[in-house]
Amino acid sequence: MLPWAILPEVDYLLAEHVGSRAGDAFRADLAAGAYAVEWGDEADLVRAHALCTRHRALRLGLVDGVVISVAERLQAEAIATLDLRHFGVVQIRGRPRLLPRDL
Repeated sequence: MLPWAILPEVDYLLAEHVGSRAGDAFRADLAAGAYAVEWGDEADLVRAHALCTRHRALRLGLVDGVVISVAERLQAEAIATLDLRHFGVVQIRGRPRLLPRDL
């Protein structure tokens, strides 16, 4: 499941670090329904704002705030991230594993 907020970031990172063909493939897969996208709700944005405010010193941004709020709401068992600077510090309800760190 992909939270909506990560889509532009994934697109950018693929284009910047992997290449335009990877970005094209990702967008084609999205359009074909290859991924389940969680579009969220207003409560996710409220929670994301609260997280960003509470963790201002970490410079937690909207994308990370939305990922955390969606993971909490859906009671995710794991979050795939390399961003331990943020996800390794914030207390996430349900304490999902952070992959690959917690393998």
